[in-house]
Amino acid sequence: MPKIKLPIRTNVYFDIVIAALPRKLHLYSEGSVVLNKNKNSIIVCYKRPVYAFIDDLYTALQAALHGERELDARYQEKGIGYWSHIESIRHDLDKVRYDIWGTKQYNSTTWLYTISRVIFIETSPEYPWDDDYLPTPGDGYITYETFMKHHTPIAKYEISPKTAHTWLNTCETLLTIMRENG
Repeated sequence: MPKIKLPIRTNVYFDIVIAALPRKLHLYSEGSVVLNKNKNSIIVCYKRPVYAFIDDLYTALQAALHGERELDARYQEKGIGYWSHIESIRHDLDKVRYDIWGTKQYNSTTWLYTISRVIFIETSPEYPWDDDYLPTPGDGYITYETFMKHHTPIAKYEISPKTAHTWLNTCETLLTIMRENG
């Protein structure tokens, strides 16, 4: 399957995995996003329309570059993923949609935000057990309290303005191709 690379650092990048060559993409093409980090991979967006997840990234990047996704510095150490699980904080975080990709199948959410005008991209774990998915024997169940006690981002990186603009240009190209192909 063809892949489009969005580099973050040496040996750290997102792959946009698509079923067709980029020039053949259309509005309803499906794809996934994979975070590759030092030879480890995690699916952060699974089998969604490519147009939707590229547009989400494009919109978030534009807003971040214009200072519209600013978070208070108190969220930096533990990451926004941790704070999104705290009920009293969730309301404040929902005022601006900081998440760009999520997958219940792989229990992660990817966020794009700024702190002091510095752009960050973060992928964090999500608690997998809720009323819709109850634990079964052998699935590694842990309590919510234990999950929160050990919660750390899967990955959190500063994105330079140059990298943000490169990603923005890639998004613009792909969105244009998909609009033209219908």
